[in-house]
Amino acid sequence: MNRKYFSSLFLFLISFAFQSFVRSHGDLFNEFVTDIHDGELDKFITKNDIVLVMFYAPWCGHCKRLIPEYNEAANMLNEKKSEIKLASIDATAENALAQEYGITGYPTLILFNKKNKINYGGGRTAQSIVEWLLQMTGPVFSHVEGNIEDVLKEKKINVAFYLEYTSEDNDLYKKFNEVADKNREIAKYFVKKNDKHNKLFCYRTDENKVEYDEKTTLEEFITSESFPLFGEINTENYRFYAESPKELVWVCATTEQYNEIKEHVRLAAQELRKKTHFVLLNIPEYAEHAKASLGLTEFPGLAFQSNEGRFLLKNPKESLLNHNAIINFFKDVEAGKIEKSLKSEPIPEDDKNAPVKIVVGNSFVDVVLKSGKDVLIEIYAPWCGHCKKLEPVYEDLGRKLKKYDSIIVAKMDGTLNETPIKDFEWSGFPTIFFVKAGSKIPLPYEGERSLKGFVDFLNKHATNTPISIEGVPEFEDGTSEEL
Repeated sequence: MNRKYFSSLFLFLISFAFQSFVRSHGDLFNEFVTDIHDGELDKFITKNDIVLVMFYAPWCGHCKRLIPEYNEAANMLNEKKSEIKLASIDATAENALAQEYGITGYPTLILFNKKNKINYGGGRTAQSIVEWLLQMTGPVFSHVEGNIEDVLKEKKINVAFYLEYTSEDNDLYKKFNEVADKNREIAKYFVKKNDKHNKLFCYRTDENKVEYDEKTTLEEFITSESFPLFGEINTENYRFYAESPKELVWVCATTEQYNEIKEHVRLAAQELRKKTHFVLLNIPEYAEHAKASLGLTEFPGLAFQSNEGRFLLKNPKESLLNHNAIINFFKDVEAGKIEKSLKSEPIPEDDKNAPVKIVVGNSFVDVVLKSGKDVLIEIYAPWCGHCKKLEPVYEDLGRKLKKYDSIIVAKMDGTLNETPIKDFEWSGFPTIFFVKAGSKIPLPYEGERSLKGFVDFLNKHATNTPISIEGVPEFEDGTSEEL
């Protein structure tokens, strides 16, 4: 599933290495965290069946905040006399190990459990680290003596699968043990001996229990039913939604609004469960994200992001109180009756004297594809250091090319605008495209980000050539600048 719409990239630019702040391992970690160097990891894993390893960078702010919790988790495990060992690897010093395990960000935690490698999926507190480790390495399920609903309420468990079984030799019991072991992260698992029947149920907070009817595989049942019909999405569970093949339906609402609409939304979610996940995005906590990334302007609101585009529910205050209205909205989307929503700033007044033309989402097609001219367009972010460095060069290029009526030099803020054309995609800033007059196929610009580089590129690809500009400036070192 393509989730480019929600993969808002938070790029933290580091201008220099904070070497003066680097401290020794002994200053960072306590005696219950083992420091690992190149060549030692395999031996340590072989010696210890269960090992959690933190790959870190000494200058990383997220690492500095996690390390005290990691140390406390090591203390807690030591007090429990647990066989689980915690270790750390300075990825900036142990480059070979970092590359071997594909470390691209910090901190990265990996669990090695009897040669199986599992990416850490728990929280960032000592208690949550320990709980996750015990969940991933302890018994697959817990045996229940009393009432399962009382147990779940007491332990405050949101999602659980509960099997009543006649014998451990029963096929359902064996399969449940196997599937649950592979899906430890997504739920809690319980069993209870029952002489009369073999039945499996899914329990979710505030929802009716669901019985396994064997119409799907057991793995499909567990992976699907582990998601609530309509639950809150956050930093801890987003990974599970992102990995699901189903498409997301974003309902953005305050707690008060959620309580008003939840039963109506759940009825619709049950009807549409095969293809979608309905998620709650908390307002006001994520209000700016809902506006910027989902295009919503009022709350409560519903945005359906499919692989075909984003669609917004009309009259959401009324429609979200009517499950049939929600279901009909999806039928209309499938029938092509609902227009796609496009994130866009207001179309600016045309300034013919501006060296660089401002493009927004709603003017993209008219300017880039229908102007009848060659277009060079930069997709930028206001906070991007490379974009800021390019700006004077790009503005100068625009001024010098004003004499050519066949070329438009343009730019668009990629954080506030989208393009309706799938061929125009970007994952970083700046991204520059060239579109030849009459064409709809973008050509990515990958040359030097200098006046000379742009002019050489245009002379190879522009409709009308040659193109020349007088007085191409040179920098102090006598060379063109490349970012």
